[in-house]
Amino acid sequence: MNATDKLTSSVNNVSVTTLSTALFLTCMVPILICTIAGNGLVVCAVYKYHHLRTPTYLIIASLAVADFFTGFIGIPLYMYFNFSKNTRCDSSSTISFATPFTVLSAVSFFQILTITTDRYIAITRPLHYVSTVTIERVRIVIVFTWMACSAFFLTRSYLLVSKNANVITMKCPTGYFEDPLLWAVNLSVLAGSSLVFFMLTGFNLRILRIAFKQSRMIYQGNEDFGRNRGNHEISIKNLKGTQTICIIVFIFIVCFLPTQISFGIELSPLNDYSLSSVLAHVNIISLGINSAVNPLIYGYRDRLFREAFNDLRRSLIALIL
Repeated sequence: MNATDKLTSSVNNVSVTTLSTALFLTCMVPILICTIAGNGLVVCAVYKYHHLRTPTYLIIASLAVADFFTGFIGIPLYMYFNFSKNTRCDSSSTISFATPFTVLSAVSFFQILTITTDRYIAITRPLHYVSTVTIERVRIVIVFTWMACSAFFLTRSYLLVSKNANVITMKCPTGYFEDPLLWAVNLSVLAGSSLVFFMLTGFNLRILRIAFKQSRMIYQGNEDFGRNRGNHEISIKNLKGTQTICIIVFIFIVCFLPTQISFGIELSPLNDYSLSSVLAHVNIISLGINSAVNPLIYGYRDRLFREAFNDLRRSLIALIL
């Protein structure tokens, strides 16, 4: 009787695991396709059309590159690590499977911060924006962000290897946070990212408030916004661009909240293997949605991107036919 009960329990567990895996893959496959195709279009558009090579669009292109590789490399490696029987739960697997996704997520995080700073300067100091935010400076910031994120998280991975520890995923019932140094490193990451989230929210709320105030002033014909038609149109264009970026940032914050919550739980005594497994799947789906939805927003809200996307689509159709 006991053997029968154990066999029944094992079969039920396999069935639940198979069902959850099927549901996860059903959600992720279309998300990955949209992520790769959409962000690929964004990168191609900025590369092909010179009028899109402005500081703001370069930052958006850098974010699109991170999102593209998240869908092309980061998430597939995560999925393979968790669902393949050929991977092990050890430090070498951490380097191979976890680090690329972590680095790309961190790059996206800091590109969002850079975009917020760009829009904050544009909306609060419009007369000094062109001289302050130049293409050369933006390129330096983008390169520094990629290098800093890669260096930090590769160092973090090296610490995992040096401590001969296991990575926390649904595949690993034990974690690596028992070590005080690693616990402190991950706590600092959680605290720093949480602080930046609050700053992002506050800055973007202030940016939106200023943008709406300026919109009302433009609508009412206030003389503070341009004494000719050209300045008036430029002001309206900047405001719409700012609103678009704010939408991108708020969606990013919402999609990254599960990651923050999961990280906090894993660092606390409340950490539970089953709960971590569920949160891991929720995290990857929400981050995948964030990477996939950005190009849709660009195409819907930004006229220049929309025209570039349509031109690229026509060129692709003509090439295929």
